[in-house]
Parts: sequence; C-alpha cells; structure tokens
Amino acid sequence: FVPKPPGILQRIIVQARWYAIGIFRDEPHPHEPSPAEHFNALQAITYWKVMYLLMPLILITGLIYLYPEFAPDSLFGFDGLLPVAMLHYLAAVAILLFMLSHIYLGTTGKTVGQMFKMMFTGWHEH
Repeated sequence: FVPKPPGILQRIIVQARWYAIGIFRDEPHPHEPSPAEHFNALQAITYWKVMYLLMPLILITGLIYLYPEFAPDSLFGFDGLLPVAMLHYLAAVAILLFMLSHIYLGTTGKTVGQMFKMMFTGWHEH
C-alpha cells in the first residue's frame, strides 16, 4: 500500500484524468492491479492521507474534545476548544467526502456490483 515514488506525480495525473474523463468515455483503466501493486498511485496517496493524517487528527481532536481539561486555554487567539472543534469537524467532513466518493467509485465497474464483489471476495475480475 506504499506509493511507489518514481513517476508518482505523472501516475496520479493520469489516474485523476481517467476518473474525471476517461471513465465516462469507456477508456481502459490506466492501472492494472498486481500482487506487487494493489493500489494505483492516487489510491495509495489517498490511503496514506486518510490513515496517517485524517484518522490520527480525528482521534486526537476527539479525545481533547472528550476531555477538555487537556485543551489549551487559548489557541490562535481563540478559546482552546474552538480550533480543536473546527479541526475535528473539518477532518470528519473530509472522511465523509472520502466515504461518499468511495461508494460512488464502487459503482463504476462493468456492472454496478462488480467492484463491491471484488472488495468482498478479494478477486480482481479482468
């Protein structure tokens, strides 16, 4: 699940273009999953951002909000809990958008349920 660095920016652009345009023109998928590389570059980067940025942010701000005695008295000129609450809310919105896009992209296979079937079975259909 680690993004492979050589040419990653170009692969992200190609994949994003396919998601934005190519998928509607019935163009072939630019990335073929393999045992060595399950995720395309965009999926790998998104996975890392969600798992190593958003999830820790949600957990830490949630714990601070749950135990306000650990919040600073003031932060950036505001009451200490306000920036914590805003970070928690924005991270939650980002995760919600990620979930909605995940559900939508799950319907983009040859049939509506093909991608969901692959998620459950672990078998990639060509």
